[in-house]
Amino acid sequence: MFSLQINFLLIFIFHSVESRHFLGGTISWKVLNNENQTSSSVPVTFTQSYQWKESATYCNQSLIFVYPPVSVNPDILQCVSPTSLCGGYTTLSTQGYCMDSSLISDTRSSYILHTENITVGSKFCVAFQNMNWMVLQAPSCNTSCPLSSAGWSIGSCIDLTIRLGGFVNTSPVANMISPVKVPVNSTTNIKIPVLDADNDILRCRWAKKTSALDECGDVCGTILGSQLDRDNCVLSFNSTGKTVGDFFAVTLMVEDFPNATSNTSLSSVPIQFLIEIVASPLCVSKPMINLNLSQCVAIQVGMRYNFTVIIDQGCPNTSVIDLITVSPLYMSKSSPVQIGSNHQWSVSYTWIPTVEQIGPQIYCAMAIDSVNMTSDQLCTAFTVVDTNQNLLCPGETTTSTSTSSSSSTSTSSTSTSTATSTTSIKSTDDSRLLLLGLGLGIPVLALLSGLIVYCCCCVEQCNLLCGRCRRRFRNRTEDIQNEIFIDQRNENSSDYRSLYINDRNPSPIASELPNDNSSHRNANTSILIEAYRTQTNQRTIHI
Repeated sequence: MFSLQINFLLIFIFHSVESRHFLGGTISWKVLNNENQTSSSVPVTFTQSYQWKESATYCNQSLIFVYPPVSVNPDILQCVSPTSLCGGYTTLSTQGYCMDSSLISDTRSSYILHTENITVGSKFCVAFQNMNWMVLQAPSCNTSCPLSSAGWSIGSCIDLTIRLGGFVNTSPVANMISPVKVPVNSTTNIKIPVLDADNDILRCRWAKKTSALDECGDVCGTILGSQLDRDNCVLSFNSTGKTVGDFFAVTLMVEDFPNATSNTSLSSVPIQFLIEIVASPLCVSKPMINLNLSQCVAIQVGMRYNFTVIIDQGCPNTSVIDLITVSPLYMSKSSPVQIGSNHQWSVSYTWIPTVEQIGPQIYCAMAIDSVNMTSDQLCTAFTVVDTNQNLLCPGETTTSTSTSSSSSTSTSSTSTSTATSTTSIKSTDDSRLLLLGLGLGIPVLALLSGLIVYCCCCVEQCNLLCGRCRRRFRNRTEDIQNEIFIDQRNENSSDYRSLYINDRNPSPIASELPNDNSSHRNANTSILIEAYRTQTNQRTIHI
């Protein structure tokens, strides 16, 4: 009896430890052989990636890939929709293979793939639910509000309806290293790495409890002081007033949409991680990760792929001691090695992807130095393609100059070609317009010139018009000469105001002149001018 009590106590303690070491994770799914679907069922691969406390799961770097899946309790990913809607889905294990382990940060990541045949057209939700997170702070609390027994729920909704084009939707993928360390009294922007195999529009939102799925357990809601950019999946976290050592759970959902105007998602996948409030560092120079890869790299199934990560030293007199990663299954890494006498360290990776990994995969890394300073988290994407497919990431197209995956599958190069082509077309159109203008303009000008010459020389009515034009030109010339003469007088005058302002008293003779005589004189002058114009016109007509 005493032995049974001890065993029961050990089981209870083990269960409590197991249920409190969860640090977050993600679930995604994809359909294999997803072209021109005509079968009643399709093979669907479910991917589970979780992160745990290293001290509670008994895994280290030497046991990666060879150690059996680590047990958790409970350890199932079950359908939470009515059984009639699950499409033949059977409960899957959440026990994943150890992928990365860090004694420094006391973290471990696990990864597991399962493939099941599911009925086409099925719509259902699956979830991994357990008793308690570690001790967290309540999302909406402004002061210290610890949650000592918050349950977790992480799940995804699957829709296997055939889309336009004859294929079934594939869910987005996302991943993060947990916990994310945020200095106290600061604002940190956290970019959530997301990717979609169908190149759909992706948006992020806060998880919530719905009738179809409990997406977040006891930690639902917006964290006080944080803002989420839904379209770009960027979380801005303000740690002002928070306490060093506190943890907050971030529970988000990533959804894919067929176009930018749609508000109905095709599917939803979770991304959950922790934020840890840490003290402000004495040295602000953190380690820096350099990864000479594009934002997405395409790799063929069964082909070995090698790459190297370079870490620059942060604070003086420090060394890089670990590189924490969240990576695809079967990706192995070396320990950090210093490069000569430089303040740099390198970590080498090798990966041979399998058929089950066809589609997008996300890799994230974060370096730690000897004073426990962490680098910014760096993430990139890989896309695994079948052996008979082009090396293309979602949204990329081939070009005529393609010789390798790095030079031929660049989205930016495709955009550049389009812009250059557009500029060339515009230049051609301008040349055609110029030639058309010259071709029509020159004959029109020649015709007008001929009409003017003919009119002036041969037509009597036109001669009258031309004569008037010549006289008007002569009169204008005389006016201009008079103005020049006046200007010259102005320059020689000692006082320019005398030409415009009469400061002297009016002349008595001028003042005595009657106004009607002046008007009469002006009228006579007008008659003489008109008579002169009439005689001139008569002479001009008879020439």
